[in-house]
Parts: sequence; C-alpha cells; structure tokens
Amino acid sequence: MSLSASLSHALSSSFAEHTSPFLFLSRQDSDEESDNDYEDWQLHEPAFAEHAVGGARSKGPPRERRTPRQIIECCAKLRSKYEDPDFPAGAEMLNRDASRPAINAKDVVFLRPCWRGMHDPREHLVAGAAAKGAGDAGARPPVLFEEQQGACLVKQGALGDGWLLGAMATVATKLDLLKALFVDWSLDWGVFTVRLFKNGKWHHVTVDDRLPARKDSKTLLFAVGLDASDGGVHDGPAAQRIMWVALLEKAYAKLHGCYENLARGTVPYGLQDLTGGAPQTMALQEDAVRSKVANGTLWRQLLDWAKSGCLLAVKFGGETQQSETDAARTLQRGRAYPIVDVREVRDGGVMHRMVRISNPWMAEAFEGRWKNSSQLWQKFPLLAEECRHDEEACSWLEAGSDEEFEASEFFRTFCDGALFVNRIFPASWQQSRMRAFWTKETAMGPPFQPEDLKGEWLTNPQWELHVSEPRTLSFIR
Repeated sequence: MSLSASLSHALSSSFAEHTSPFLFLSRQDSDEESDNDYEDWQLHEPAFAEHAVGGARSKGPPRERRTPRQIIECCAKLRSKYEDPDFPAGAEMLNRDASRPAINAKDVVFLRPCWRGMHDPREHLVAGAAAKGAGDAGARPPVLFEEQQGACLVKQGALGDGWLLGAMATVATKLDLLKALFVDWSLDWGVFTVRLFKNGKWHHVTVDDRLPARKDSKTLLFAVGLDASDGGVHDGPAAQRIMWVALLEKAYAKLHGCYENLARGTVPYGLQDLTGGAPQTMALQEDAVRSKVANGTLWRQLLDWAKSGCLLAVKFGGETQQSETDAARTLQRGRAYPIVDVREVRDGGVMHRMVRISNPWMAEAFEGRWKNSSQLWQKFPLLAEECRHDEEACSWLEAGSDEEFEASEFFRTFCDGALFVNRIFPASWQQSRMRAFWTKETAMGPPFQPEDLKGEWLTNPQWELHVSEPRTLSFIR
C-alpha cells in the first residue's frame, strides 16, 4: 500500500462528514519562523483615531483594530480604562439569543477587579480583601496569577463549562504554559490579550476586565479562581482573587461568540485550544485499554508521557462499585483531575508506582491510603523523600506495587473514567496544514475494500507525502 493510500485509509477511518483541518507535523530542526509565534497584526502597526472604546469609528459600531500595545498606550494617554467594542458588556455577551436568554441579564452587573487602591462598590468586584485605608498591610487585592504554582483552585459558576475549567486547571499545572497564554496585559487600564488555538493556528483575543457579576453580592457570576496559598480551603469572596481563570474564560467566550456557547464541550477539545497540542482520550473501561493496564504497557506509557512533558489528566466516573475507594470519597463525578507527577520508586524491597493527582475542585482534603497524613509515609522513608506530600490540593495514589497495576487504588478509583493525554510539540517540529471537504461524492471509505470493485476510494481527499529520511511523524485531524 502506498503512503498516500495509507494516509487516505487513516483519514477515512477517523474523519467526520464536515470540513476538518488536517495538521501534519514532523520532527525536524528548523530555523523557519512559525505562525505560532507571530500574527499578521504584529508585523505592522497602522495608526487609528484615539478612543478608549474601539480603534475605529466609521459607519456602524466601533470595531477594535489596534494592537494591544496601542490600546494600552491610548488608554494611558487618555487616563481611561479600556472598554472592548467587539465584546460589549450586556445581554449579548451572555446569551446566544437575546430573545431567549439562558442567563437573565437583569440580575447581572459588569464589574472590574480592584487591582490597586481603594475598593469602589460602583465599579469593583467583591474579590480579595480590600484595603481599608492607605497603606493597609492586611489588604489582599486581586492578582492575575497565584504567587506560587499549585495554589489556585477553580470554582465553576452559573455556566456548564466544567470541561473548559478542567482543561484550564490541567494547563495551570505547568505555569509556563499558562502564562504563555497571556500575550500582553495592563492591570491599570484593564487590557488583556490572550492567545487561543483554533482551526490550526493561534489567534490573539483582546478583552477588557469588566466581568459578569451577581447584582446582589457583586461576586463573579461564572468561573472563579480561588487562592489557597495559606493552606486553607476557602470559596468566599476573600479567596476569589486569582483572576486569570475569569479572564481566560471571558476571552474564550469572546472567541466563541458568548458565554452561553461554552456550555458544551470536552476536556480534550479545551486542551487543544489552550495549547495547540494533540489530545488523546483513553476510556479506561475499554477492553483494549484494560489489556494495556494488565500487561503494564499503560504504566510505561504514563512514565514516558510525564517525562516528555505531556499534559495528563484523568476523569472520575464514579458510577461503578469498583470505583468506590477511599480516594473517591472526595472526588466529584465527571470532573477532570490533572496528573502532576508520575514516579517509580523502590523502597523496602517493593517497587512503588505512584501517581500524583491535583484536585482543583477541592471542597475538602484528599482521602485515600496515601493521603498526605498517612502513616504509610513513615513506613517507607525513601518513598516519602521522593514523593512530596505537603500540598493540600494534591495527593498520591498508588498505581500498583510491582505488577499489580490493575488492582491498584489509582486504577480502581478511575476504572470507569478516562485518561486524557495532550502532547505538546516543541518549536523544533516542522508543521504543514491542509484542508479538505468530505462530501457524498468524496467519502468512499477505506481503500481496498472487497465491495469496492471500482476503486471508488480513490475519490477520497488524499495527500501524497515524500519522506526522504527517517523521522518521527504525527498526523492530527
């Protein structure tokens, strides 16, 4: 079978009936500039009329055409905070159809975080601990990022986007990936530019910091970033001070039209949009995956994925009796839990396979045999030294001693869930992007089928690839 025939077979087996971008990557050192790094608007900076609201006021509503840096400079010159003309505060930001709103705009106000200075209830969210006077040492105002990695928890608001928050929490386990999403910002003028990966390329989305809030309490209506850096578990207004969660959610909503459009999605879908990576889902109840669990292949893959920098998460199903472990008591059904570390340590003559899970949804401390306060850590001092267990939002689960992966606490807890693997490609990989359309005339199935006597599979969308030297290839639809 030729390479083009093999590729056509792979595409016919996996593509849906709609338009689908196709990404081909090869591992190769290259000094070519990638479109992951630059956008068209970064190559030239035309001048526009200076307005705090919008960069162009021709016929119709104002549309933003300025670069983020131009917006910030303009707002600083005018001493006026930014108001995004392309995503204005109001019912259209919240709902897909204003005539049939899913969210009642009458119960919503749009407020900004009080990044600095004294809290103004007419303008600012109730978030963090406001300053009671000049130089108040006890003030804990909102911040964009947490002071230390792993200190942020997420709380879902009045929107069914737990899938997106699960993806965001997984990305946040690698602080460099999270911060790379925020291209430019100004706290003083309320300007934030986020990059998101859609349809095969990075897009820069600029928003202001006016966030939907409850009219009665003045707290955030949708996703909240909670500060747990003091070791406690809180969800009150004083802890709702980590703002990257709400701002990233807003940028994602703008890219998709409104907040209501975020009500449906999947964790892999979100991971791809936030990283540009290649996500994969492995349903742990499937026979093919269970065979990998039984023969140790999945454990070896977990080690390799963690070592290579992949983002990993596991979904808790919690619907079978087998998954009713001690660790499951503090987990929420349908939630994704990031895997932050995978270790294999020999101690006491036993090879311990350990998986460290982060609980960004935490309402109470983790339970389980290897919870942070477990006496087992004292029994295995070498393991305790290798596996840090002093962070309340994280806990270790044993994935089997020696060859007992299938009977382990980790696998039994998540046996009816799924494992998410998101591969991140370094800049040294070369990328090519192609697009085709599946139609009735060009969707003829895999090649060389017995019933295909006329060779109609040749009308499928195909590409011919010539590989001149050995290299690693990855095909993503």
